[in-house]
Amino acid sequence: GGGLGTDCEAIAELAGMLRQEREDKEAVYERYKSLEQQMEGTVQHVVKVMGDDKKRLGERVQQLEGGCKKLEQQKQKLEGLLRDRDAKVAALAKGGEAAKKEAGALAKRCKGAYDGLQEAAKEADALQAAAKRV
Repeated sequence: GGGLGTDCEAIAELAGMLRQEREDKEAVYERYKSLEQQMEGTVQHVVKVMGDDKKRLGERVQQLEGGCKKLEQQKQKLEGLLRDRDAKVAALAKGGEAAKKEAGALAKRCKGAYDGLQEAAKEADALQAAAKRV
């Protein structure tokens, strides 16, 4: 019979199936490797994006901190100016009080002098009148 031929065919068929299986496995492996590379790429991309974001945020934080420092300095400067102004106002007010007191004292002195002059004038008039009578 043709037993040998059938065996050969069976072996050839088996060999074909094994080859097919190996090719399938290789294809699956290739696909797996490709997916792995894609994943690796994605991970690297995400890490890079996150790194960039972190750097950007860091710079923004520094900017904001710098801005806060500037504002704090401006605030201190303004507070200093306000303190100076308050001190000047207080000094002027004190000076004003002192000036008022001085003006008051001066006015009293002037009035005193004026009164004295009037008295002297009256006396002079009286003396003149007396002289005329003589």
